[in-house]
Amino acid sequence: MDLKTYSDGRNAYALIVGISKYQDPHIPPLKCTTKDARELSELLIDPYLAGFKKENIKILLDDEATLSNIKKAIGGWLFKKANKESLVIIFFAGHGGLEEDRTGTEKDNLAKYLLPYDTDFDNFFASALTNIEFNRLLLSIKTKRLVVFMDSCYSGGVTEKISRDVKLVEDPYKKISEGEGRIVIAASQPDQRSFEDERLGHGIFTYHLIEALKGAADCDEDGYVTILEVYDYLSKSVPETAKHYANGKQEPLLRGECKKDIVLIVDREKIEQIEREEIKKKNLKKISEWYHNEEFDEELLDLCYRLIESSLEDLNNDEKKVLKSLTALLSNKISISTFRHEVEIIKSFEQPISKLEIKDKKLLEEDVSKLDILDMTSMNAPEKSAGDETKEKIKKNIRKNNPDYQIIIISLEIKSQALGAGGPRFESWYPDMKIR
Repeated sequence: MDLKTYSDGRNAYALIVGISKYQDPHIPPLKCTTKDARELSELLIDPYLAGFKKENIKILLDDEATLSNIKKAIGGWLFKKANKESLVIIFFAGHGGLEEDRTGTEKDNLAKYLLPYDTDFDNFFASALTNIEFNRLLLSIKTKRLVVFMDSCYSGGVTEKISRDVKLVEDPYKKISEGEGRIVIAASQPDQRSFEDERLGHGIFTYHLIEALKGAADCDEDGYVTILEVYDYLSKSVPETAKHYANGKQEPLLRGECKKDIVLIVDREKIEQIEREEIKKKNLKKISEWYHNEEFDEELLDLCYRLIESSLEDLNNDEKKVLKSLTALLSNKISISTFRHEVEIIKSFEQPISKLEIKDKKLLEEDVSKLDILDMTSMNAPEKSAGDETKEKIKKNIRKNNPDYQIIIISLEIKSQALGAGGPRFESWYPDMKIR
């Protein structure tokens, strides 16, 4: 895949963190974060989309998402599991926070934190995860395909119930995105809030992130959803929804080095469908070329076109045999002359009658029923009780001399010819018509 990197589900890992209720009652609860985390986890496991192995996803919800467990998950589990070629996704949905910088390292004198479940509201420094420490943990992961989604924010303060939080001068996401192959997509700009809405059942950012990963972001419809496609989709949809539901401003942000696009989702069904269509186009082109080169006549061209365009269920046994030979021809396993010869052999046994032709055949059955009725009404009781051989002679004699029979037989022949069902095929359907 040109300018894209893809790691299949067997070498992909995810840490999903969602915190709705905090241990410290001074930190306001959030309504949708655990649901955000669960639904994203389910999507990543879906074998028709991301295809992550279930055991390759660690999900920490509420009281599981302590500072210690988050650090162990990154610095322990992901450090041991992921290699240079792995795809690693980290998702955090919860509060962010600001506190006066105690170390003098921040240019704006504000330390930026992600708030784990067991955060002490009065002492972020001792109980929360600083961006600097978060970055150090991420650097321990060997992969060159690391994507971090952060549905949290640093403006508004944790006392604001409508926003996921906590004014900044320095970009809090810059440090997190340091390193090769590391991308951070945050729910909002540093000075904006990240909204959630119960009507959506999600944070606005995560609601659209799930949509994007399910295929809404696949702008070129190639079956692959990449990190740049996801960001492009989020940058358009999130601001519109935030304005509509919260009357607020929320614009996702991307930070990091992205020399090569990273594939996050592979829609296998869509890709298989695209591949089938491509193969069909190539095959039809080949057949057309054989016809123009006079290696196929028009009848054979039409037959091959119909076989390729039809579904297997709509073909009878003989047509399936021809299709098998055609597949061998298109795969260069047999020659054109061999294919033509095999088609003639199959046709010599029985003319192919497709389901469409069978539907046409049913149009003739009304006249055949009339013949059967006339047979029964024209014979007297002794004739009806005669043996089969005698009865057939009686029928033929009646049909030759009864004008009603002749009208029905002519009707049958006209209809069968109009439907292209004349000749031997017509006689095979109605052998007693040969009396004419």
